[in-house]
Amino acid sequence: MLNELLKGKSPRDFSAYDLASKAHFRSSRKQPLEAAVLFDAAAVRAQEEFDAGSEKRNEAGVRINQSLNHRARAGFAFYKAGEVARALPMFEVCVAADWLAAGLNHDLHTVAMCWAYLVRERAREGREAFEAAFAEAVAACHTVGAEFPWAHPTRKEMAELARTHGNEALAQAIVAPLRTTRPMKRDLRTWLKDFDADAP
Repeated sequence: MLNELLKGKSPRDFSAYDLASKAHFRSSRKQPLEAAVLFDAAAVRAQEEFDAGSEKRNEAGVRINQSLNHRARAGFAFYKAGEVARALPMFEVCVAADWLAAGLNHDLHTVAMCWAYLVRERAREGREAFEAAFAEAVAACHTVGAEFPWAHPTRKEMAELARTHGNEALAQAIVAPLRTTRPMKRDLRTWLKDFDADAP
């Protein structure tokens, strides 16, 4: 597929930025599998550029290696395309990597996003697996200065999973930060009302 997407050219004929741009375009056209393949190629190309001595640095002077960002996006797109078996190893690589050493201090939320997919999958194995994965995600993200759950939709999903698995205390703890959101949008207020109404 990659050969077709690049019209017979080699990925090395493009920069990682160009490959990622092509991936974003495919994503905007709702072609997640094509986007995933291109993001995967961008991750490989970014690593090659880094190894070749790319000198782009963050404000702390650390050389930036964008391969992790592209790898995570490839995972998101593969997952969206239904290629879960291809996505999960990418998330595992991303959560195990040192994003700060890669100069990606402004992208730590992506680590939390990868964890969300992993916790969601572990939740399928039951309460014990969900709770262990959730605790691991919180601790790992805290270590690098990220928050888990990160975005409101993920926090809602994790709270609902905790409730589904019978851990109401955890569900309420996950939801607690949402209750202090200011200003609070109507859809969040409605969600909280429904969430409280469904409490056991």
